Amino acid sequence: MVMFGLKLGSKREIYNTMKKIYSLLIIVCLITTIIAKQDAKAGIPVTCINCSNMFTQILEYANDIESLMEGIKRYEELATHTTQNYNKISGDIKRYENMLKNTKSLPDNMNTKLAIKLKYLTNDIKSTGVRYADFAALQDIFSQLYPDYQSVAKSINPNLSSKLTRKYTEDHYDTWAKEAQSVTGKAFSMSGDQLNDLVESGGFEDAVNDLISTPEGQKEALDASNQLAAMQLEEARNLRALLAVSIQAQQQVAQKQQGIEYIQEQQSRNFWETREPTQTLNLPHGW
Repeated sequence: MVMFGLKLGSKREIYNTMKKIYSLLIIVCLITTIIAKQDAKAGIPVTCINCSNMFTQILEYANDIESLMEGIKRYEELATHTTQNYNKISGDIKRYENMLKNTKSLPDNMNTKLAIKLKYLTNDIKSTGVRYADFAALQDIFSQLYPDYQSVAKSINPNLSSKLTRKYTEDHYDTWAKEAQSVTGKAFSMSGDQLNDLVESGGFEDAVNDLISTPEGQKEALDASNQLAAMQLEEARNLRALLAVSIQAQQQVAQKQQGIEYIQEQQSRNFWETREPTQTLNLPHGW
């Protein structure tokens, strides 16, 4: 009878020990989840270099991932508007080209519009860099918050997923900007670096006015504007496509995490609602 008592006591002790261990694991999981949520609300971890004012304000007022994504929706709308704007500019320049083919020189009002377009496209080379800086910062955020972000993005679009990094955006823009400056510089018979110095010094507007003062210069300005508009349009579409894949990947990873958290909460609730199994035992008197 004593040996039976010791054996039963061992089973009960094992059950209680396992119950305590499982309870501890559940508590650890819940604490980890709570800490993760608190960290996400403590601020968005990112180094935003050369970002736009709009994106900087989105980060400033975002205190969790939900509010950040609300801001990104507005940013996505801006990316769509930018693409449409470049598409319109490209169409305008083609009209100027057709007009110049049928006349010796552009009318003064068209000439003025051409000058405005060329100056806008040239100055917007830097604006494209700012948009890429915004995108690079967003990739830093998603990669830090979601360890599975890159793998999910790859499953969505293998061709674009490798571009969802700061290194790609910085390297790509540097190469693209040099090419764009070279295209404009050719119209003024100068290198891309010389053109950049001219823009920085504030003398670019006078140079444009001098260029379009002759029919030959107008053709050079049209050629440069046409190439720049095509390049800007391509980059706007590229960045818009990258942003779409990035947001889709973030949404899928976030939903996956929410599902894991829900399962953990349900397991915890089910555990505490489960009663200890009862057994009918014939124990000695006074056990």
